[in-house]
Amino acid sequence: MASGAKIWIVSRLGWEYDDSSYYRPESDGSQPVAAFTFPELARQVRNEKNVAEMRCLWSGLNDYVDRWGMDLQSEESAKFLEDNFLDESLEFTKPVSEISDEILLRVMDFVNISFFEVIEVDLLA
Repeated sequence: MASGAKIWIVSRLGWEYDDSSYYRPESDGSQPVAAFTFPELARQVRNEKNVAEMRCLWSGLNDYVDRWGMDLQSEESAKFLEDNFLDESLEFTKPVSEISDEILLRVMDFVNISFFEVIEVDLLA
């Protein structure tokens, strides 16, 4: 293979539960699930998988997000929460099945959470 060749790996991030919340372990615990030669396709699959995982949460993000470290009282945050069907506890105010993929991805970005990521890998010749 030619020098400079790359692939993009979609990897499931590791999460663990400690009887009160989910957290990312220090060991990462990620697992590759797919590989692509086009980064756009890898990002699309990552987004689809992240949205599918968000839909499995049903009620909200409270178990995954440290909301105490966030300023959810600011006017900007309050507007974001309202516009994206979340309350101050990061629980959804309408069924997740009725929330668009775009909004779910925006919420994930806002609270800095992901279940899948794309990793760029250089292939050796």
